[in-house]
Amino acid sequence: MSQELLHPRQKYDVFARRAAGDPLTMIGTIYAPDDNLARVYAFTTYNEDPWYEVQIAPHDAFVTVSRNEVLQVADNP
Repeated sequence: MSQELLHPRQKYDVFARRAAGDPLTMIGTIYAPDDNLARVYAFTTYNEDPWYEVQIAPHDAFVTVSRNEVLQVADNP
């Protein structure tokens, strides 16, 4: 049995801000089998800068918003 089947990996987007009040900016992505390891991977991968804050989110948690979709929903309540 492959290692991938035993430990599936999820894509996480990594965001950071340099100082309090700065906007969160996407700085990259990582792949991890769970949230706890994703935290470790994000910290060790992106620790070259002295970030004020780092946030991670599962890539699948984001919903793409397009102008056409929003206008279509507004026209068909």
